[in-house]
Amino acid sequence: MELYNQAGRLTDTWNLNWLTTRWSDGFILYSGNGKIQNPGTFNIQTDSGFIANGSGGVFINTGILRKEVTSGETILGTSSGDSARNFVFLNTGSVFVDSGTLELGGFENNPTHTGSFQTAVGTKLAFESGGTGNGHTFSAGSDFSNAGTVRFGNGTATFGGTYSGAGAVEINSSAGDPDVQFNVDLTAERIDFDRGTFGGIGKVTISTLDWTEGTLSGGQKTVNSSLSISGTGTKNLSTILRSNGSASWTEGSIGSTGTLENAGSFTLAFTEATSLTPAFKNLSGATLTKFDSNDLNFNGAISNAGAIQLSLGTFNINGGYTQTGGSLVTLVTCHMSHS
Repeated sequence: MELYNQAGRLTDTWNLNWLTTRWSDGFILYSGNGKIQNPGTFNIQTDSGFIANGSGGVFINTGILRKEVTSGETILGTSSGDSARNFVFLNTGSVFVDSGTLELGGFENNPTHTGSFQTAVGTKLAFESGGTGNGHTFSAGSDFSNAGTVRFGNGTATFGGTYSGAGAVEINSSAGDPDVQFNVDLTAERIDFDRGTFGGIGKVTISTLDWTEGTLSGGQKTVNSSLSISGTGTKNLSTILRSNGSASWTEGSIGSTGTLENAGSFTLAFTEATSLTPAFKNLSGATLTKFDSNDLNFNGAISNAGAIQLSLGTFNINGGYTQTGGSLVTLVTCHMSHS
């Protein structure tokens, strides 16, 4: 079956009946009860979209859905922004992103995916949702193999399946606050966390974490290589965030009641006065170095078994200080106050 040339309007069900379908051009407009059921192979070779022309829309994939050939973005379901409409994408089969970007919607529905998702190097698979509390659930049978990028945008994403691959995970949205919950242990190469909530009961192990805004919660987050904390957006830590490698913090105060642990090399170089409300643990063999002249307020308890070198600025300890090892705090041209 060929879909091409110009926009088509879908108001009832297309059951593709185990066919191979190639969509090469033209938008598909859905409204009313517009539905595509794909038990066969559906090849997307266009940067057009399956978009709203009214309300209602469903795409159910029980076979193979593949984005290929074109390098732009294909949107299945207008699920965010001012033009959002009721839509659901459900995958119980296999989704492959071989080129470009594929965005899957979930507005005013909470589909539970049991199928697999796979991204190639240089590609992106995005999940967007509209409306409060709406999003995507990935059951224990679902599977991600990510060599590209998986992005969780507006809405909720609750993850209970398996995940593998050296690709990146993005948690961000310009339209709302993502709420991403990993309820199984996760090992990822890179996570860019720019907004919303990154939680769930699973323990998360990451090579590289860039944190510019949002709340880290749930199971412990361990960063083995590179941790970067930047941006002026609101940050909250209500879990344990542990850095085993190189870490830097340049902007934005951190609130809430979690614990920030340093087992590697942690550099502070602030552009303005900054505060940390969670507890801070500088573990044995670790170093914490401050180079800037701006005030740093430690409102939570500090435990130090490593080395803290303060070169400039004011280091205000408001929540208590404990030296748990043999190392000493080194003060250079710095003032330390304790209230």
